[in-house]
Amino acid sequence: MSSQKVGTVEDGEGKGSSNEITFSYNLKPFSDEDDMEGLAATLKTVTFDGLVKWGDHELVKIAFGLKMLKITVTINDDVASTDDLEAMFLDDGRDDVIQSVEICDMIADQQG
Repeated sequence: MSSQKVGTVEDGEGKGSSNEITFSYNLKPFSDEDDMEGLAATLKTVTFDGLVKWGDHELVKIAFGLKMLKITVTINDDVASTDDLEAMFLDDGRDDVIQSVEICDMIADQQG
């Protein structure tokens, strides 16, 4: 996936004038033995510039005992991008657990 900034802001001054984008991601594991609940807990401790907040998560059965992690995260799109999120998901050895990262939903909250 190419680097994407989702939306633009004309008057990017101040905290309340930015676009906040909430994404729902599906993170699929390699194995049914991967601890996806533990992965969610670990991800929710991660912070970086542009991250606004972590949202809900749930484990969804997909096949053969595999459960994917569906997790929501809100970013300030003036500062962070989907590439930043995907790199963060796979950072610190998590690429040994996560087979694929897919955006399944996006909600833009334009403030200004």
